[in-house]
Amino acid sequence: MRRFTSPLTNMAKLRKMSGAAMPHESAFSDIAEKGYAVASLGASASIRDMEAVALQLMGVDPLSTGSYNGRGGVVRKSIDGTGFVDSAAGAPKELTIQFHNEMAYAAEFPKYVTFAMVKQANVDGTTTLADNMLVQQKLSASLLKKFHELGVQYIRFLHDESEKSAPDFYNSWQGAFQTSSMDVALQNGNNRTNFSILKKHDDRRLRHILWCPVFHQHPTLGELFFNSVLNRHGSWMDGHSFFGKLPNSERPYHCTWGDGSEFNDEELAEIRLKRRARLVPDECYQGQKEVWASSTMPLMLLATILPKMAISSFLCQQFNGQLVPFLYVIIVGFVAVEQVRSAAACRADDIAAPTADFCDKLTEISQWVLGKSTPLIMALPGFGSQHAGPPFVGATRGMRILVATPVNEGKQVDMEFADGTAYRFHTAWIKDSHPNLTGNDYYRKSAQTLFESDQYTADTVKTASDGSLIAVNFKNHLDENAVTEEYPSAWLHAFAPYVGSPLNQKAKPRINGSGLPGTGSLLDDLYKNRKPWDSSLVMPRFNGQEVLYDENKQIEFLEAMMDPGVAVVTDVGKPKSLEHSDCGQPLEDFMFDILGRANQHPVRATRFGVIHTEARAAEAGSDYDVKNPLSMHTDHSVYHGTPGYLQFMYQARGSVTSKVCDGLALAEYLREHYPKDFEMLSRINVTHSSRNSIYAKDGQYRRESHAEGFCFELVHTHPVFTLDEDGSVLKVVQSETKRGISALPFEAYEPYMNAYKRWMSLCEEPRFKCAFEWPEHSMVVMNNWRVLHGRAEVSAGMPRTMVFAYVMKTIYENRHRLLKQRQAEQKKPELNQRWLTRLPNQVLTSLVD
Repeated sequence: MRRFTSPLTNMAKLRKMSGAAMPHESAFSDIAEKGYAVASLGASASIRDMEAVALQLMGVDPLSTGSYNGRGGVVRKSIDGTGFVDSAAGAPKELTIQFHNEMAYAAEFPKYVTFAMVKQANVDGTTTLADNMLVQQKLSASLLKKFHELGVQYIRFLHDESEKSAPDFYNSWQGAFQTSSMDVALQNGNNRTNFSILKKHDDRRLRHILWCPVFHQHPTLGELFFNSVLNRHGSWMDGHSFFGKLPNSERPYHCTWGDGSEFNDEELAEIRLKRRARLVPDECYQGQKEVWASSTMPLMLLATILPKMAISSFLCQQFNGQLVPFLYVIIVGFVAVEQVRSAAACRADDIAAPTADFCDKLTEISQWVLGKSTPLIMALPGFGSQHAGPPFVGATRGMRILVATPVNEGKQVDMEFADGTAYRFHTAWIKDSHPNLTGNDYYRKSAQTLFESDQYTADTVKTASDGSLIAVNFKNHLDENAVTEEYPSAWLHAFAPYVGSPLNQKAKPRINGSGLPGTGSLLDDLYKNRKPWDSSLVMPRFNGQEVLYDENKQIEFLEAMMDPGVAVVTDVGKPKSLEHSDCGQPLEDFMFDILGRANQHPVRATRFGVIHTEARAAEAGSDYDVKNPLSMHTDHSVYHGTPGYLQFMYQARGSVTSKVCDGLALAEYLREHYPKDFEMLSRINVTHSSRNSIYAKDGQYRRESHAEGFCFELVHTHPVFTLDEDGSVLKVVQSETKRGISALPFEAYEPYMNAYKRWMSLCEEPRFKCAFEWPEHSMVVMNNWRVLHGRAEVSAGMPRTMVFAYVMKTIYENRHRLLKQRQAEQKKPELNQRWLTRLPNQVLTSLVD
């Protein structure tokens, strides 16, 4: 244990500044023995005096001090040019700062931290400390084991500095990375060595993810618990007027397990409970706490983090709604940073050829490694990473590679996986598939590589000790043309059944020699397992604000559109007015944020339509007058191909009761009980058609415009049931009001019309129709290829305005694909966007589920 001493001149200066108020000589031994000290400097002490004492107590050279800003937290202003920075920038005043180790989320963290009371709080001002060693002893074995195995991810959202006045602004990327250049920020934020990912989250925010271990190995004290879980977990902002209403995952800061999974309530409760353990001896601590809370003299609390590692430096501030009452100094924070490097922290050029023992050692100590964040391309054990990093969660037992060997003079590579399967890959395919051949836009950098890939052979293939990755050394005739590329085993395992040649009985190809059957979708499994429903359906309901701010909720919502195919979304927002351009804005904004722009109508100026209860609506057309009865139907029956796959209907004014039925359930009922009817309705085409004259040439409703009317014709000939290649019902198209004059074969006319009448009657049977409440400022969203809807029931005298819009199937499926990729990237950082984009849906499915 290192003990801190100071020249007698330092002691004399301390005595002179503080008189006899406190035995400052004891501060040195307190820091060394207890890990903290409290020093009263007297009412006349200035901020610079406090800075000088802090430097002397910790034996720090003033010229070697570091900077707080740019190292992972918020931006704080210096006080009077000293090393003290304003703590008021750290947390909203209404929140209590949770227990944490100072800057545990940063690539470098302080060895010492000093907090100075400059201005006394009007109420309270208590600062509490906890003993990390004691906390560690009290945590359950299961929780400690999980911390060991996974580490944690510290996540934060960063806005542009120009949005400082926005209600959801908390920190900017300019401040976080101390640069005005986005390129520089992205370069610094995407760090292979420090396990850091910085990427665009939406149109306004960047998302920064840092993987960190939770334990560090001290050379004297051994394993030490060191983290900022509670102070970075989104629940810290519970009670905040704005952020408290958002899901944890959308708050400025959040913390998850290292694999991206959430802490559950029990785990958080245990950490909070154990953190409440106070420093001992309690009477000494309590006395100092009271001095801190009540004294009018400048005070300083000094704490060590690494040398003693017995406490968290500044763990909890309780201000009872007051402004932050003191400033704290980080002047000592970076002057004596000790990068405790594990054996895994070695440079790539130090590794000539990793031996099995060496790789095993890397794996063994990966969970202890110091260094922070999550990488753009995950550094993995055994291939030149500076440290081993987080566990390779994606490489499950079955996906790991046991053996990889070049064969046929390196033209192919044989790979055996832990699940017992073995495949032969073309070396040219492996080389051609690496994401390094693409640029930041994910397009291939050059067409020339097409003619080069098959010129490479696999010279050597090395497997990481845990089987999570292989490194292939490619040669192209000359040694100077050689290049080594790394490939995650999970990625290769997913492709193997599609591109590999099976080498044993367990390895079975998933496709024939013709290749994939088509584009497919990540929703295919849901589609194949849809469950028909009737009047007993419990309508799924989503809170609109939760869906907007939580991508996991967006996935849940989009998957509900496949099965059961309908949901109500509440809390969508109130329109500014009921004018046409205003009343649909909440709908359009919601759709854009979760899917993109709605389909554009051929003539209408807006991407949404509006239906009113007022009599003037009848002039537009019978379908647009809510007083007219309307049988159960799907929309877009007159548009070729039925482009409106998802239908959004927003209740801008009024609350109603409406009804829907499941076209899949009705079709399957016919298939089972009236198979001949089902066969005709799925084989013989019927025509839907209309001539639309609702709109003027300027895109406005004709009744509201002085422009000339613009008429257009639509026609669509199709079966009522469209089946897929397996005979399942893919699409239902039904609208009796838009049924045109169909060219039905003479001999089929009577049986077809009988089948069609039976179908129409089934659509109106109460046992199949689900009624639901549809409140104002909410929307009902339907899969228009599956779900039929009817006219809502409006109470007498109630004015009503309903807004509607549509989204195409490809937009819906690809948005779901992107969200599933992002979800997988969070859970499996080693499979980042470079590895998950450009993949066929059939292969991607096994990587994201």
